[in-house]
Amino acid sequence: MDVIVIALAMTIGFCVILMNLTGMWPCQLLEATGQYYQVDTLQNSTEPINKIIYDTHYSLKGLFRCS
Repeated sequence: MDVIVIALAMTIGFCVILMNLTGMWPCQLLEATGQYYQVDTLQNSTEPINKIIYDTHYSLKGLFRCS
């Protein structure tokens, strides 16, 4: 259990350090990936993986309160 908590904390810390070094924050990353993969076109897709990508993208936008 301790290993999982430590690994999670290290992963989050590493991500925060990378965000500081690159200057790209979660909303900017979501916007860039949304444009690259054209996530808006996946909303009416019948393929399960496309629905998962669409739902994940917009739930993360809500989590980080991106406009």
